[in-house]
Amino acid sequence: MMSFYLPFIIGILLLIGISIYSLFWFTKKKTNSVRKKILSGDKTYLSHWTYDDSINFASFQGRASALSWYKKKLEHVKEVYICPDGVLIGDVIFYSWNRFAYFKDLKITNGNPACIFIKIEFSAGETETIAEFQIPIPPGKEQEAEEVLDTLYGIVRFCY
Repeated sequence: MMSFYLPFIIGILLLIGISIYSLFWFTKKKTNSVRKKILSGDKTYLSHWTYDDSINFASFQGRASALSWYKKKLEHVKEVYICPDGVLIGDVIFYSWNRFAYFKDLKITNGNPACIFIKIEFSAGETETIAEFQIPIPPGKEQEAEEVLDTLYGIVRFCY
């Protein structure tokens, strides 16, 4: 009896594995494409921040962070590009706030260093997903961070 279910179970596990691998492959491909466009000047960005070794980008992401799958890679992030349509975090991920996204919260947090806190709701029909993460603000870039938020407030949609 077990031999009947074994190929079925292996098939399902294989499909799940392929799906997860495809998701990560697509994300990496999209990230590399956006990075090339930014570096070539074909894509505009609002701000480019670099971090020294004292900033561990991963340590700013909470347990509920949308970036928790990338926690190990985020430890080595040394630059961020904030664009009108998303944020490129090193060469790890381009996190997009596309046409299906609404900002639930967008603010500068108190802390050392301060961070831009982003909370996004992605809705499609009856389904909604909430994603949140933080972008540390490098020392001396606080005014630039406020300008970035002012610009984003005019671009993105808010859902309360």
